[in-house]
Amino acid sequence: MNKRGLSKVLIIFLIIFATILVAALAIFAYLFFSTGGGETITIPNPITNLSDQEAAEQFNETFVRYLMYSIGAHNLHNPLFSSDTPKLEIHVSEDIYNAEVIKGTISVHRGEIPEKDIILTTTRAEAVQMMKTVSNVKPSFEEGRSTIDLVVGEIKLASKGYLKIYDKFN
Repeated sequence: MNKRGLSKVLIIFLIIFATILVAALAIFAYLFFSTGGGETITIPNPITNLSDQEAAEQFNETFVRYLMYSIGAHNLHNPLFSSDTPKLEIHVSEDIYNAEVIKGTISVHRGEIPEKDIILTTTRAEAVQMMKTVSNVKPSFEEGRSTIDLVVGEIKLASKGYLKIYDKFN
């Protein structure tokens, strides 16, 4: 191959390499810095006008949904170019709930969920305290009254926006 042909191959190689590098950096930035919009959504607190005992006795999906919105779970999102929605399993005393985030909307149901990302475990009494004010969330996890178990890897969690929420737990 002559020098002219070698120069063309080298230029094409550099263009392809630069394109791949820019795409990789864009994907990296999206995965690690995307916050899902950071929107604040206000929904009515279902424990308003209830005593702690009444709230613990009446605990249901509506309470879990409120708690998920209050910690910012609605800002979770699918990884870039994926339909893999964020899925959380929440164990509250003997009850199991699941939450799935689809385009900023959190749906909550009873029971386990396949392919979950994390499992949150707490008691009804602790959940009620967290619902009173979001500032009760961090101490609950720091002091071991509630726990979070990571089911999938940290890169997958980061690609879905869990890092912002994880800061509220640790």
